[in-house]
Amino acid sequence: MSNPTSASPSASAQHQPTPITANVAEIRTAWIDWRDNHITARDAGPAPRLRVLGGVDIDSTTSEGQAYGILFASLFDEQALLDNLWIFANDHLTTRGLMHWHVGGYGVFLNRGAATDADVDMALGMLNACQQVSAGLWPPSTNGLDYCAIATDLINAIWEHEVDKPGREPRGGLNTNAGYELLPGDQWDLERDFPDGIVNLSYFSPGYFRLFAAFTDNPGWLDVIARGYAIAQQAQSIPGNCSRLVPNWNTYAGRVQTVPWHGETSAYWGWDAARFAWRVAVDRYWFDAPESRQMLNDIGGFFSSVGIGSVRTEYRLDGRFVQDFRTAFFTANAASAIWAAPNPTAVRCGQAGGILRSTPQQAYNQVVATIEPNAPSNATYYNNAWRLFALLLMSGNFPNLMTLDGGTTVAAVPPVPPLPTDRPTPTLIPTRQPTTVPPTNLPTQPQPTALPSAIVPLPTSTPITSAQTALRVQYYPNDATAISDNHVRPFIRIHNDGPDRVPLSELTLRYYVSIFDNQPLVFTCDYAEIGCGNLTGQFVAVNPPVAGATDYVEIGFSGGAGFVLPGDDSGQMQLRIHKANWAAFDELNDYSFTPRFAEFTDWPNITLYRNGVLVWGIEP
Repeated sequence: MSNPTSASPSASAQHQPTPITANVAEIRTAWIDWRDNHITARDAGPAPRLRVLGGVDIDSTTSEGQAYGILFASLFDEQALLDNLWIFANDHLTTRGLMHWHVGGYGVFLNRGAATDADVDMALGMLNACQQVSAGLWPPSTNGLDYCAIATDLINAIWEHEVDKPGREPRGGLNTNAGYELLPGDQWDLERDFPDGIVNLSYFSPGYFRLFAAFTDNPGWLDVIARGYAIAQQAQSIPGNCSRLVPNWNTYAGRVQTVPWHGETSAYWGWDAARFAWRVAVDRYWFDAPESRQMLNDIGGFFSSVGIGSVRTEYRLDGRFVQDFRTAFFTANAASAIWAAPNPTAVRCGQAGGILRSTPQQAYNQVVATIEPNAPSNATYYNNAWRLFALLLMSGNFPNLMTLDGGTTVAAVPPVPPLPTDRPTPTLIPTRQPTTVPPTNLPTQPQPTALPSAIVPLPTSTPITSAQTALRVQYYPNDATAISDNHVRPFIRIHNDGPDRVPLSELTLRYYVSIFDNQPLVFTCDYAEIGCGNLTGQFVAVNPPVAGATDYVEIGFSGGAGFVLPGDDSGQMQLRIHKANWAAFDELNDYSFTPRFAEFTDWPNITLYRNGVLVWGIEP
């Protein structure tokens, strides 16, 4: 394209406009990075077979990942890649015609049986390929694949084995059910294991199912849509569910279904459930279904009331987040709900503050900014796949290909309206977010239980605070109950309440300590959402020394640290200071320390500078 940054640009051959301004190059880069990091010929069998790595571990393949690869390839016009991925999948089908969900190398079945979420994504990818050929946009497969026949077989197999019809079909369903519930796979035994039914609403794909109904001339798929939305509405009405989110697993009556592999997290808006928002957003985008509008007004309203930059990892139904760090997966699905909600409702529930804070464009921008940057792993596989799904959908590059010339047109479906642009301008309000659960790969520290009486007093002169600047520093004393051990452990983050993004490379922080034994000090970053490699720390003597401060560590940021976006924060930085000889500290003498805070709190005793000018706090 001549203008790669424009409203609703085209990243693939087919495109349905939305009001989002996006950069096509960013979307294509997201695809290329995911493709090159996770698709391989290693242990995939005879050429030209390819497989996707990730889902359980970074060496094995899941049907979910194989389906993601096929679906992405259908949208990015990579026909040969789609063929090669399908040929591998086809070699690992169950007797019912659906891919076994966990495969090692070629012919190595690690866990048997199909998974419905993978099956519906794979079926849509093959349906897309069928439509590309039918419309004359792709040539026939050079491998002799009949995409239309493959799509038909997959959709019919899902219908036969993974939809619990009324009565005794299929064999794995319930015998006395209302009917048309979506089963989690093709080899379950609900009468034995889950007699009140089991549904994973993140597998429910109503937009897809409308296409399946038209493509296979099976109106029963419309019953699956109605039943899925009914269960979701019941889940939203669970007592105490002020967020209107849905849990990972449900019974047929919409209650929480506790499964042994998830335990208490079965009740969370978790690593399964959050996909529900994106899948319903597809139904809103393609068909403007009334049920999708209602669901998205609720879910999009909750996350807009949280603020897209403040969305964290996993939520309880009472609106409290579970883990205090940002992930691309949860950001992407929350953003999709904000983008697709026609009239989001402000919510006061848990982290949601009762004011709509994020527009669709801001939601999209946050998805762009939130990426799992590490070497190929399960984290990059899953987080970045869902980041790409959100980028495609919100930018208009996840089209309904059955509307292509030469393809089948879905009958009696209203035209896709443009998503609204008249959302309210966000009101940015400061929030405090407790950090009770650190990233799981980090050791936990005890929370403060008793506060010593001898503490460094708060400053008596007037600090520069958020009344004068858009930036503020929040602090949590991770070692509040270990004030005389051999290290200092401040947790810090920088919050931006202003309208403009701020380069972290322009900022420096100062944390003040008192040292009386002349021992050299050592600075360490244990964890930072922006990456410890993007932080620097140097010690400077306070001259002359003052009460509470003989030295400070000045913390700086490289260009790779990125920006603090409007209404967002830098993410937490878990820092540590120790003496070269590991001698003990007395933190009660340190100006920047207080044991008073049990959560991140604005703290003027840590000062912040922008291009060398004090913009927050008060120096000792």
